[in-house]
Amino acid sequence: MNKLTITLGIISIVIVIVLSMIFGIIGWSNGEVNLRQQVIAQQKVNETVFDNTWKIISQTAQVTDKYKESFRVVYKEMMEGRYSADKNTNPLFKWISESTPQFSDAIYIRLMNIIEANRATFTLEQKKLIDINRQHTTMISVFPGILLASIFNRQEIEITVITSERTEEIFKTEREDSVNVF
Repeated sequence: MNKLTITLGIISIVIVIVLSMIFGIIGWSNGEVNLRQQVIAQQKVNETVFDNTWKIISQTAQVTDKYKESFRVVYKEMMEGRYSADKNTNPLFKWISESTPQFSDAIYIRLMNIIEANRATFTLEQKKLIDINRQHTTMISVFPGILLASIFNRQEIEITVITSERTEEIFKTEREDSVNVF
């Protein structure tokens, strides 16, 4: 009886260890798949935000251009009509005493705010993508994840981070000398 109890105890411990390992592997695999899917989904979010950003900026800029051109045409016609009809009055004195339409810069300020806000949103979404990818890379790079990743052929995910030629050149040369904004 004593030998049977010891044998059953050892078998129970082995079963618990094996089940713990199986559940650990399943948990790791599910976590890895979850992070992989988050990276893929965040990449799509970035594409959507980038597309939306440029559509908003482009369409708002079209409105500002239309406003500028319409103002120019209306102002020119108004001035020509106002001063060409009355040859007896000095146009300078008439212009000083009259109220003239004012070109508003509010639409340009709004465009600048839209650009700044949308670029900040896009940067935030890129940071999320980079962080989720970092979590995934860490998960498959540290023990025991590195063993499981090699067994299940899980690899790092390649992500797309949008940047500019200027930024890439600065990081390549490790120099940024230009401070002229224009």
